[in-house]
Amino acid sequence: MVDATETEIAAQSKELRARNALLRGKAEQAFTILSAAADSFASLDPLAPSEKRNAYFSILYHHGRRYGGPAISYAIELLQTALSPLSRKTTPQLWADTKGNLGISLTHASLVLEGQNGQDLLKDAANAFREALSVYVQSDFPLEWARHQNNLGLSLKERAARTKGRAGFVLFEKAIASFKAVILVFTKTTHPKDWASAQNNLGLTLKSKALQSGVSVDKQPLEEAVQAYRQALEVENKSQRPIEWALLQNNLGNALCYLAECAIGKEKISFLEQSVSSFEEALIIRTKHNYPVDWATTQINIGNSLGDLAKYSSGSSRARYLKKAITAYSIALTVYSKRDHLIRWALIKENLAIIEHASALHSDTVNPGSHLEAALAYVDEALTVFDPVHMAPNHAKASGLRAQLLNALGTND
Repeated sequence: MVDATETEIAAQSKELRARNALLRGKAEQAFTILSAAADSFASLDPLAPSEKRNAYFSILYHHGRRYGGPAISYAIELLQTALSPLSRKTTPQLWADTKGNLGISLTHASLVLEGQNGQDLLKDAANAFREALSVYVQSDFPLEWARHQNNLGLSLKERAARTKGRAGFVLFEKAIASFKAVILVFTKTTHPKDWASAQNNLGLTLKSKALQSGVSVDKQPLEEAVQAYRQALEVENKSQRPIEWALLQNNLGNALCYLAECAIGKEKISFLEQSVSSFEEALIIRTKHNYPVDWATTQINIGNSLGDLAKYSSGSSRARYLKKAITAYSIALTVYSKRDHLIRWALIKENLAIIEHASALHSDTVNPGSHLEAALAYVDEALTVFDPVHMAPNHAKASGLRAQLLNALGTND
């Protein structure tokens, strides 16, 4: 008779070996070890290998999320193998749990794929979540239903962002409906953290929907997004869940910045000022020391809002906003270096060129030539990255700005 304790101890040893293999960048070896560990339980229970694969997948999945590489693909293969002896009829909950984990893995795997390959993974993810929901119906399993519904919403949101026209609009609407349904189960009173997370997902989806056309911004979804973020901030606590709180502040700031595009006059200025305030709140947690990339991203967001504020201001206020925008972009470059973040570095350089150009045009500027020269230097740096073949729109925009600067300087190229 097989000893269950010995089997479990041996499997734990294999799990440690698999984790060690991942640390050495050997995802395939880790997958092989975990598969063997799962299969070792077959003599104890014919369903045990599927149960173990369903548990082991997270080792590969979380490694892949953190470090990239093929680990998530192996997590998907592990789950697909787990499904082979399962069915909705004979093992409904284990089958549904595995489908849900498969959907999560497929959604994340899609994030590094463009075009039809990414779309296909997202379709498969949505189908996996829907199959899980066929078991975890809301009337019998409200909490499990809500979790799968939330994950379905995330996959639909990602797919909608990659889909143009009416089809994309429909997918956004379906994602929004999913999150609104989740909020009715994960209530603010009974499940505050899950409720706040769903509100954040709703806000992100509404913002993406508002920007879908790429031509004009739709005001109503942005207003709803702002409301969703603010509701979530009623629950998320800066001291107890600082990372989530800072994320919400950053997302709120972005939504307010876009909402300002739909406003006029004092309302526009108010939205932009609120946007800057939200980003500055986020920086209380997103310090350069602890979260350098998040800190730098938030600094860029501040620079964007300040640049917009400068457009709609005059006199000393305009000059102050321009100066602060230059500072925000400049310190972001201490993290987004040319070596490590080439495209982002170039985009920041282009933003600095735009702000320096605006500073040169300000009526109170004493030496506009120095700002024009600084702008030209920045745009020339950006153009070392924006090549006309692979980044044609960026190259055209930066080249147009360069021509304006040369004209203002009275220089022939």
